[in-house]
Amino acid sequence: MPDLSIKKVDYLLLYLLVAVSGGMRFKSLPDTILIALLGAVLAYALFIKKERVSVPFLGYVAIVLLFLMIGYYYTDQSLSFNSILGLSVKLLIAYFLLISIGRKFVDVYLRLFYFLSFISLVGFLIDILGIGRGMISLLPAISGGSAGYEGYLYVFSHPVHFYRNQGIFFEPGAYQIYLNVALIMLLFFKNSLQEKKRNIYFAVFCLALLTTTSTTGIITLSAVIALALLKSSHLSRTLKSVVVLSVIIASSAGSTYIYEVVVEKLAGYVEREDVIAQGGVGGSGQRRAFDAKVDMEIFKRDILGVGHERYYEMFALIGRTSASGSSNGITNSLAVYGLPFTVLIFASYYIAIKKLIPDIFMANVLFLLFLLFIMSEAYFVLAPATLSIIASLFVRNTQSRFMAGPGSKRADTTIKVMND
Repeated sequence: MPDLSIKKVDYLLLYLLVAVSGGMRFKSLPDTILIALLGAVLAYALFIKKERVSVPFLGYVAIVLLFLMIGYYYTDQSLSFNSILGLSVKLLIAYFLLISIGRKFVDVYLRLFYFLSFISLVGFLIDILGIGRGMISLLPAISGGSAGYEGYLYVFSHPVHFYRNQGIFFEPGAYQIYLNVALIMLLFFKNSLQEKKRNIYFAVFCLALLTTTSTTGIITLSAVIALALLKSSHLSRTLKSVVVLSVIIASSAGSTYIYEVVVEKLAGYVEREDVIAQGGVGGSGQRRAFDAKVDMEIFKRDILGVGHERYYEMFALIGRTSASGSSNGITNSLAVYGLPFTVLIFASYYIAIKKLIPDIFMANVLFLLFLLFIMSEAYFVLAPATLSIIASLFVRNTQSRFMAGPGSKRADTTIKVMND
């Protein structure tokens, strides 16, 4: 019988997975630090937890490495060996962290992000109300203070995102995906929370999401709430009525906010005819349209990928910009890694999501929301936290713990043991 009690090390492991996947303090870590983290996690999983490594997982890693090494030689080392090593390390970190936490993952995730969300709401209020700015400046500085302060529990006084809640992450758009995943786990997966506590978690996650003012985050939140009203067995009829009424009131009261955060940005993304001629000048929506169009121009010139070095040169030349690359993870992957590798990675994500969520309709909707997120956050295509979705395919004795709603077939499926 596995030990399902949550230990402090479980929180530490998950925090590290999250922190090296977009945390402001950890985003630019050298590969040597990631390798050291891998060594520590590997030792814990194999020698303390005494877990066994899935042979099919090692086979998958070998296939990924084969694709990348072909790209390494095809691009004449423009796809660097360091980037291949880095991706391998990230995939291994994701896998060994998952097998270390095991069946407790949902409960650990919910509790960790409830804590981080609560701290972020307090930090956000301190920032926008201007409370104790002198004291904040005494906190450990990030990049000499040019990127805010502290960063391990909350990024205070970020000069660009001062009026937005970015949690511990490099931007609010990165924070929102973790909050939306927390909501999905809270509403659709088995967890040990009682109804009253679940309602409190729901409110805190939603408030934190709204304070990110992320377009993608609010669209995803809306879709998750709609799915919850249709499918979730965790919401009573009364609570569903309260949620519907709250959404109506919030939409009416915040119509200007919704228009500015969602409608105007989407309009900028759609209106893209002269986006390259303008050099991507404009709002974030126009910039993302610009990124996608330049990426596709590069991809059309070589569908097998151009590697990182050539990509940056071609992006600057075709886009007539000094920008460091694209924010669109799908088109960026096509341009850098080529069609075969991109299909492999995104097919893996889709298969893993379908394995975790047996409800086909929900799995497809959530995969589309995942793609929407990736279209604005290229960094997360191959981040350790997102790679853990793929790694979950190979984690033995781990239940998906998906809870189908009253109108669906209830499921509590087990991911099959996929080793020896």
